[in-house]
Amino acid sequence: MFLNYCFYILTLLAFTASAAKIDYQAAKDYEGYQLLEIIPKSESDLNILSGLSKVFGENIDFWKQSLTIGKPTEIFASPELKAQLLSYLGANSQMTPAVKLENMGQIVRDDAIDTPRPPPSASLDENIKAVNLSEFDFNEYHSHQEINSYLKALSDEYKFVQLGSVGKSHEGRLMQYIKIGFLSEEPKNAFFVDAGIHAREWITPAVALHFINKLVTDPEMVSLLEDIDVYVLPSVNPDGYEYSRTVERLWRKTRSGPRGPNQCYGVDPNRNFDFYWAYSGVSKDPCSEVYCGPSALSEVECQSLTQFLKSHNSSIKAYVSLHSYGNLIIHPWGHKLHAYPVDVDDIIHVGKEMARAITEAGGPEFTVGTGPEILYEVAGSSQDYAESVGIKYSYTMELTNSFTGFVLPKSKIQTTADHILPALLVVADEVRLIDQQDSSSEENEIDQ
Repeated sequence: MFLNYCFYILTLLAFTASAAKIDYQAAKDYEGYQLLEIIPKSESDLNILSGLSKVFGENIDFWKQSLTIGKPTEIFASPELKAQLLSYLGANSQMTPAVKLENMGQIVRDDAIDTPRPPPSASLDENIKAVNLSEFDFNEYHSHQEINSYLKALSDEYKFVQLGSVGKSHEGRLMQYIKIGFLSEEPKNAFFVDAGIHAREWITPAVALHFINKLVTDPEMVSLLEDIDVYVLPSVNPDGYEYSRTVERLWRKTRSGPRGPNQCYGVDPNRNFDFYWAYSGVSKDPCSEVYCGPSALSEVECQSLTQFLKSHNSSIKAYVSLHSYGNLIIHPWGHKLHAYPVDVDDIIHVGKEMARAITEAGGPEFTVGTGPEILYEVAGSSQDYAESVGIKYSYTMELTNSFTGFVLPKSKIQTTADHILPALLVVADEVRLIDQQDSSSEENEIDQ
């Protein structure tokens, strides 16, 4: 086992030794950037807020977008954008932004002390180290290579754990997953969990690793794993994740490109899946945070995940994509309001059970609904794609709220995992109850 693991490490080192240096610029410091909160008080205010993307284009970065009077919109703004927003809102409304985060630069600097980063000149997947499972710290934000090394060590140690890969990222990083479950003579249902689609949402791979650890080490999980298999893909967007670790802490997209006259990089992977692609809630501007790409599945990461889900949709009965932040459990469909799968009542019921499990574990109240109902319209999401290929129970979970937004201190990892894991186990138990021979229900849309 040890020799096999050493061979694996040497193989990866040989690969990375031949890889070119990634041309990352100096790390972005976010000095003076603020998170602004704006509360609409009328339908007119809502219309003005929804039109900000057209007014400010690529410069606007919504962290939350209000669909309801009295519910806040949050905008991450540079000093220049803040001045422009104040002028525009002052001329067109009575809304005045409140400062929710005074200086993101200081928060990012504090975060860098809390979680030291490699230098911006780091080569692709360098510094791979062997993992001692007994010493692995689940309350750290690990690099992509550390995550992959942990998955490899698990598969070497436990016979009921299998290591696989859905493919490689744009920059060549392995997108590895773990399949956990005991062998069975009968076909088994499966549950698929992924994380890290958006690069800056570091808490999501961390919670995914906690989920893996519980499944593998908790004796109470044996019965579950005799009945179903669980797939966990901790890092869907490894290039973006590593870029956020080395250069731009709040980077969201992939790292493909550059594209457009301004030579901007990346695509929002959660707008790039082939289901109502580019229908709503997206931008065609390559510099936008919600750029949907030049075509559906333009991103190799989305292609790989799509192929895996489609090829396993006869066994995978549930899909959960971990995101942050907002305390939300989102279900299909996301491309427009009042659009639902035919079995939406079942989907909502399980979603509410997930929310109840979180509160019973001491966590906050989670809101259940479609994206247009509780957040915003999102076309081309992984959740909707999974639903469209017959994976009935498909959800996006927006994890814990925090006054620091996406920059959640590592001291919060354990508590967040303690709250979220019971919800994931609710879904796993639902998968356990589904008759393997029961065909997937038709995914026709209901308009109300």
